[in-house]
Amino acid sequence: MVMRNGNDGRGARHWDDVPSRLRTRVSSQLRFPEPSEASSEFPEPQPLFTFGELVYDLSRLALLFFAIAVANTVFLLVALSFLRGG
Repeated sequence: MVMRNGNDGRGARHWDDVPSRLRTRVSSQLRFPEPSEASSEFPEPQPLFTFGELVYDLSRLALLFFAIAVANTVFLLVALSFLRGG
């Protein structure tokens, strides 16, 4: 026979299933900072990159893809010339 779940979704209180020592340890660690503390602790986030850096990196990536495509084409043409016997 299957035992009925103590928490079937009605009036769910999840702390009832947690042992009391664990409940006190976790609840003592939960502390939400005040809005004034939060702004002083964390500096203003800086963007990861500027627009110029983005354009530079993407153009380098495009040139790399183009160089790989040219190298593949040259390799296949050389292989084809060997197959034709020339």
